[in-house]
Amino acid sequence: MGQKPVTFIRQVMAVCAYPPLLNDSFIPSDVKARANSILDECGGRSAGAYTYSEGIDLIREHIAQYLQRRDGVQASAENVILTAGASEALRSILNVLNSPNDGNRIGVMVPVPRDPSFTSLLNEFGMVEIDYFLEEDQEWSISLNELSSALEAASRYCIPRAILVINPGNPTGSVLNSNTMEEIIQFAVRQKLVLLADESYQFNAFGQGCFFQSFKKTMMLMSEPFKHLELVSIMSGSTGILGECGLRCGCCELMNIREDVISVYKKSICVKMCPSVMGQIALDCMIFPPEPHEPSYPGFIQECRDIMQSLYEKATIAINALNEIDGIQCNNYTGSTFVFPKIYIPEKAVIEAKAKGQTPDTFYAMQLLEETGICSVPGALYGQIPGTYHLRLTILPEKEKIQKMAEMIRRFHTCFIQKYS
Repeated sequence: MGQKPVTFIRQVMAVCAYPPLLNDSFIPSDVKARANSILDECGGRSAGAYTYSEGIDLIREHIAQYLQRRDGVQASAENVILTAGASEALRSILNVLNSPNDGNRIGVMVPVPRDPSFTSLLNEFGMVEIDYFLEEDQEWSISLNELSSALEAASRYCIPRAILVINPGNPTGSVLNSNTMEEIIQFAVRQKLVLLADESYQFNAFGQGCFFQSFKKTMMLMSEPFKHLELVSIMSGSTGILGECGLRCGCCELMNIREDVISVYKKSICVKMCPSVMGQIALDCMIFPPEPHEPSYPGFIQECRDIMQSLYEKATIAINALNEIDGIQCNNYTGSTFVFPKIYIPEKAVIEAKAKGQTPDTFYAMQLLEETGICSVPGALYGQIPGTYHLRLTILPEKEKIQKMAEMIRRFHTCFIQKYS
């Protein structure tokens, strides 16, 4: 999509992959020092060797240090597990949670809309998906009444064991406020649910007036017994300044989980051998960047600022342009790399879509693709309140392309409405 890789991160990866670069005068001294320290932790000083199943100890320690700075709360490397991306982190946790009792399947509460991969993971383990709908008119927030209603209905046919919360949201891009997070924590404790906090997009909360606060920090600011919530926090290298989805790097932190459960969890991930070593290295550079006194620092900071500023500007352009189109409504953008506008689809188009065996927004998205070349994802894939229709659009291309895309959508939507009105 055009986002340039961060120089420091790619240099460290390059040196780890090809150690003779340690003798290259072009490579900054802090890059060499970082690569050396990581290679010292690798068998035979090779990035091609297996690591521990939990990941390289040094990198786990760096992540714990980052978490401690982020939250102002002590973090232990022992509770940090490196994974091959956020999806693999969640898969490994679900594997341990999934222990049916007397034929009753385990249920996990999941938000709607949400990334379809979560549904696939639950299907993989034969677990029950307990949907709870997000409040679109409240910036995609979470309602305690909706949680209670969804849980009560599901308790009749499964054993609810966990609740998944995605913050910042995917595909919504919303960022929860602390009051809502406290309510979710209280709900999880009272209902004896493990809270699975997918916080992959925490590095993308760059919208005006919004900031990311982790569930761990929120929990630790609360009174007893809420400080003892069983919590799994997930991070990913596919977002933020890194955005290197193909490197498959992520991690999770386990909090208030019993020692015997953690022991079983660590045994269960041994079958995966270890996450990608190059992915581990990239994640290390993202959460433990060069320090102010090091030669790579000025360039690193400037590149990061440029990326975040560009994403913010492109999000603003996309939202403003989409909201100017009659029949399209887009919530204020706060975090992640896409927008998720609601679109109005005339009844005549709804009928034709059903005749073709398509959802109305799939029908709309396919025509948009055929007539403009713009590839969007229909909201039906993520789930949505019945009778509402959405599209997910990326904001990663250059600003000029975002502006062009918005204008093409405007022309298409006007013609679509006229055709099916």
